[in-house]
Amino acid sequence: MNTRSRSAVISVVEWLKQSIAIGTILPRERVCEDSVIYLLNVKRHVARDALAELQSGELLKVLSTDGGALRAIAY
Repeated sequence: MNTRSRSAVISVVEWLKQSIAIGTILPRERVCEDSVIYLLNVKRHVARDALAELQSGELLKVLSTDGGALRAIAY
């Protein structure tokens, strides 16, 4: 991953963490990569990598990959 992509992933991860912390994204709320792409105007691989990073940190649980779209639930 290049530096620009990594920087974008970090920004999305921080935005999602902050949204979870302040209650913009509620526990058990679905977060799909399409909404991250739309809200933050990022590429699909950036949204996907950010959601995967949050999954590894156990802030999100991936439910399924529905037609190529990652769907997750915030904890």
